Amino acid sequence: MDPKTFTILLIIGVLLGVGLRIWDTVRCKRIYTVIVSGPIEQVRAATAKKFSGTFWTPCDGTGEMNWRRNTSDKSCVVSVDFDALPDGNVEVNTGLDAYVTQTGIVQSKGRSKPRKLAKALEKQFPVAAGAPPFDSSL
Repeated sequence: MDPKTFTILLIIGVLLGVGLRIWDTVRCKRIYTVIVSGPIEQVRAATAKKFSGTFWTPCDGTGEMNWRRNTSDKSCVVSVDFDALPDGNVEVNTGLDAYVTQTGIVQSKGRSKPRKLAKALEKQFPVAAGAPPFDSSL
């Protein structure tokens, strides 16, 4: 491979890597909302179970339930809020409460947990009738 081709491929690779990190950062800063059918106590218990194990510990935050990765004090904090709706469904809002950035890019471990939690709750509990399905496209 000649040096010019290598340089072009290297530049394309770097730009692609930076673009993917920016896209990941936009997804991390988003609040995910899912409306599920089921008793709020069961939804809370299922959420707490998703954070059981050695990697997550309860901590202070703005949500009803808040967890921090055990890796360091600078790791992200995932906050989860539950709202009982009048029709008996439960609205779950989850997002990052705190995170570390470097040049504007989220660096914290566990940054994708809010999205994964919303998808898991939607899979475990039926989506409420008339509720929009969870959209993880962004």
